[in-house]
Amino acid sequence: MSARLENGRAEPSRRTTSATNAIGINVGNKATDPEHFFNLRSELYDNLRARFEEGTIVIPNDDDLIGQLAAIRVEYTSRGQLKVEAKETMRRRSLPSPDKADALLLAFAPAPPRTRFKVWT
Repeated sequence: MSARLENGRAEPSRRTTSATNAIGINVGNKATDPEHFFNLRSELYDNLRARFEEGTIVIPNDDDLIGQLAAIRVEYTSRGQLKVEAKETMRRRSLPSPDKADALLLAFAPAPPRTRFKVWT
């Protein structure tokens, strides 16, 4: 995406192209390590936690992002799987959807393997 200067600020261009590098990730899917994680969302948040512990991630000093990351609770299922709190549970605690935390999660999610087939559009 290109940007243009408007009123002293860089604004994204409204022009779109047909090419994209975006990859869809359904975090409700089965984890790649289902023995240890309830779903992919739980696994990816644990990977994000590990990055913080290892010091391999730096985030902006954004109160919303930091608050969202700190508010997410985890539990263990009866099978011993790590399970990150569902967004519905967070809503019942009067917390907003962790949109910025989810964006960070997806930014660091590994890309799924590509198929050999190209989709025609």
